[in-house]
Amino acid sequence: MSRELGPLLLVEDDLAVARAVARVLRSAGYSVDVAGSCVQARGRAEERRYAVAIVDIELPDGLGTDLANELFDQRRVERVVFFTSEALQGLLKRAAELGPVVAKRDGPEALLAAVGEQLPALRARS
Repeated sequence: MSRELGPLLLVEDDLAVARAVARVLRSAGYSVDVAGSCVQARGRAEERRYAVAIVDIELPDGLGTDLANELFDQRRVERVVFFTSEALQGLLKRAAELGPVVAKRDGPEALLAAVGEQLPALRARS
């Protein structure tokens, strides 16, 4: 199954989680670029635009919410979905203002569903 919209950017610092999530997304037909930090994500976003960024909230070099705002401002991503184990309500609320928040404990399949829900909204805008 091929996707009509651009690739996905996965920003996740836990290598095992990143591999598992990327595998699920790719098996669903998505093209996925992986970054392990805010700096790496910025570098990837300089090279291309993304339909959806999947971002952990707490990254080794910053907050995923700040990164998402930056990528939105630069028009490098259309939508964002947060995939996190974050428990602080303030950060979760801030993330939810930017896009759906999926708990890591719900697994990659829940994330896949959330990403899929973002794409019809993008197609409707085209």
